[in-house]
Amino acid sequence: MAVAAAACGRCHLRCDQPRLTVFLAGREPQTAEAAASPPIDSNEPIQPIEPIKGLDPRKIDLGRRLFHDSRLSHNNQLSCESCHSLETGGTDRQARSIGINGVAGGISAPTVLNSAFNFRQFWDGRAATLESQIDGPLQSNIEMGSTWPEVIRKLKQSPAYVRDFRQVYGDDIRTGHVKDSIAEFERSLSTPNSRFDRYLRHQASAITRWELQGYTLFKSFGCASCHQGMNAGGNMYQKVGVMAPYFTDSRPP
Repeated sequence: MAVAAAACGRCHLRCDQPRLTVFLAGREPQTAEAAASPPIDSNEPIQPIEPIKGLDPRKIDLGRRLFHDSRLSHNNQLSCESCHSLETGGTDRQARSIGINGVAGGISAPTVLNSAFNFRQFWDGRAATLESQIDGPLQSNIEMGSTWPEVIRKLKQSPAYVRDFRQVYGDDIRTGHVKDSIAEFERSLSTPNSRFDRYLRHQASAITRWELQGYTLFKSFGCASCHQGMNAGGNMYQKVGVMAPYFTDSRPP
């Protein structure tokens, strides 16, 4: 079994008060103990997160509204934000995310933060782009339970949406435009300039001695074989259970 090695979104070096480009502008974290100043290898396995340039602010604004709009679900109760809350790291922090009519899904929702840097979308990498990923949850019977004709019909009942799609796309509300604007918003959800990012940019004092020791062990134990790049993963397929059997009698597939 292979999965796309995805960014965990839980490493405190990256996620401690992340300074999200569009939302959640966090306070400057205080470093309790300054790190030593060793020479920093320019060929680090993990690279600093960079904002994506050239995004259209009009599409971002439209996509933000759609991302939070429960009309994208069949029962008008769930939005994208329901499982990808920006207040809790871009996910719902549930082992199994809850979809339409309270049905529990089979897996947890991956974080939407920095998802644009993943080379594939979904845990199993079955979607190549953010745009194509949107089809999955919106049309899933256990997630949002809707269809594109239903969503477009409901959005067209909003004069504000009709006006804004016309202004941004010069066209009526269409499936491709909805997916494009949501994906543009998701591309804006990068978290640059964390303490760890600053360390990777040669600011050695940005992390503590304990954190530096942990990162050194992370590399020496071979964790970086799978977890590397800008997203500390999400840039390759890797087998489950490389270091030890993942599926056991107590934890079957």
